[in-house]
Amino acid sequence: MMILYIIGCIFLFLFLFLILFISIPIEYCMEGQKYGAAYIKSEVMLFFNLMKFVFHKEAGKRAEMTIKILFFSFSPDMSSHQSKKKDTRKKKNKKASVKITKELIKKLLSAIGEAFVHIKPKVFQAEGKIGFDDPYHTGILSAFVCSLPLRHEGFNVNIEPVFDREVMEGKLVIQGRIIPAVLIWIALKLLISRPVRNILFKERKKNAYAK
Repeated sequence: MMILYIIGCIFLFLFLFLILFISIPIEYCMEGQKYGAAYIKSEVMLFFNLMKFVFHKEAGKRAEMTIKILFFSFSPDMSSHQSKKKDTRKKKNKKASVKITKELIKKLLSAIGEAFVHIKPKVFQAEGKIGFDDPYHTGILSAFVCSLPLRHEGFNVNIEPVFDREVMEGKLVIQGRIIPAVLIWIALKLLISRPVRNILFKERKKNAYAK
């Protein structure tokens, strides 16, 4: 009985830890700048900034990554990363048997929309000067920027079009947060929806007959 009690406590602790892990927001921040020299910096913060992943890249230099956990930090060697070998073996093409319906498309678009609303940045700031070789393209970009719905709090875009020369310089800052539990809930709602359940049921039935 004591062993079962200990095992139960361990599973309960792991379950509570999992619930806590997926409920804590993951904050992200990306900053880029190009005034002469260009650089980009990205940060991902977990557990209320107790764990942080920092990626930094400057023009003409190697990319750097730093992992910080509490008061400890270390930087893995980015240059030693080797690309995995691709499998060159030919695979037989299987014809897709999934029937795309209007209801399925509607559910997919709804899930994508919910996910986008959740992960969209809370802060979006961009400023700088942009000019293309062809002034026509510069005008199209200027009209596109003016048409963006950027009246939300934390959104500020100040792009100055340059028509007489080719230039691209400025600064970009993006900040936001993601709660994994919300994305999991959106995915579960999609999986248990009627069109997806019908597809899964038909595939399982087809595989059972194939055996």
